[in-house]
Amino acid sequence: MRFDLFEKLTLDQAQELLRQFKEDGAANIDGVRAEAAQCGVIADYRMESLPNFLRWAFLQMQILPTNPDTSESGWIQSTPENETGSFEFDEDSKNLICFVACYVGECFVRNYPQLRWATGNPEFAKCNMPVVVGFQHGKELAPMLMLENVFGRVIEMPDYIGDIAVAIDTWRSYLE
Repeated sequence: MRFDLFEKLTLDQAQELLRQFKEDGAANIDGVRAEAAQCGVIADYRMESLPNFLRWAFLQMQILPTNPDTSESGWIQSTPENETGSFEFDEDSKNLICFVACYVGECFVRNYPQLRWATGNPEFAKCNMPVVVGFQHGKELAPMLMLENVFGRVIEMPDYIGDIAVAIDTWRSYLE
């Protein structure tokens, strides 16, 4: 996630990004849901269907290897994570993450009336990102960031596929 791109946005630009994010998500998610349905996966905006839909979306992900970061100090370069190289999602997967992230946010907003879309608090890492707010203690769900993190973890450690459901349950635990 390129945090620097979000940090540079003005409040008006962040609001426009949120509008476009929701508009693009709404325009594309029905096609994604239809693809999932062809595989027997229901995506009907109910929270109970969300983990299966996210597992299906994860299985659609394609990654591209990247070279280790040589700009880091010597001890960081020698870590197993850096030595084996990293990866990034291909363009189709990045698009799918955006559409599915919008769907994740919509699932929360539609099922919990205290939640709503907003832009991330400029004081935090989620600065200006599309987020869902209304959770306990001012927590902000940044669906794109959450999906990139959990999908990346499962790519690196496939035995952690259950973390997809854990992520959803964790955010549900933050509801008042």
